[in-house]
Amino acid sequence: MYCPDDVIQKAYHFLHTVHVGQECSDKDKETALGALMLAIRKDLISRKALRETELPPDSFKVLKAT
Repeated sequence: MYCPDDVIQKAYHFLHTVHVGQECSDKDKETALGALMLAIRKDLISRKALRETELPPDSFKVLKAT
């Protein structure tokens, strides 16, 4: 995935809030989605080339859609 670490982290945080079995309020879900959208927009507006990451391989998860 070509995006900064914070976008990946925010995406996983949002997906965690909507994962089956999680008990997160609608407000928490909306806040997580808003943070993700804002991070994506900031990345797109900055137009900076991605050169490095601090994320280790175990930061990436396999998710299933239900």
